Amino acid sequence: MNHYSEIWQAFMMKRAAQDHVERDFGYRFKSKALLAQALDASGMGQADGNKRLALLGDKMAAAVVTAEWYMSGAPRASADRLIQAQSDADLAATTRSIDLVDIITFNPGLSKRQALASAKTLANALEAILGAIYIDSGNDLNAVKAALESLSIPTSPSDAGE
Repeated sequence: MNHYSEIWQAFMMKRAAQDHVERDFGYRFKSKALLAQALDASGMGQADGNKRLALLGDKMAAAVVTAEWYMSGAPRASADRLIQAQSDADLAATTRSIDLVDIITFNPGLSKRQALASAKTLANALEAILGAIYIDSGNDLNAVKAALESLSIPTSPSDAGE
């Protein structure tokens, strides 16, 4: 295989990964660079990798759930259960179920087995994509809510069977 074929193959693999994320999250990114940053758990692209986006995504997902809970008039315990449904373990399970683990760039100092064992790393990747959606959509919480719903992550008491 010549050099240009390798470059083309890498480009097509990256494009396929982006399409995979956009399909699963139900969101088409305007900034593919922002999506690439969200998938970088290694810290190779930036000192913090996707951690800043993950923090933003975590807070935006919590804002969606809290707003939906408030508007529903459900008891406080409902909000607690909804927030628990966004635990690292649950988000990591979602990350695995949609095969997101195959397209995340992990820290080269970790074996893939170590990285996959870390619920926090996997949850951060999903939250980073949510943070990227929030920024890319022009700070639209409805876009984050739609992504959560695409992933079948409960956002309201009625989603959680209450």
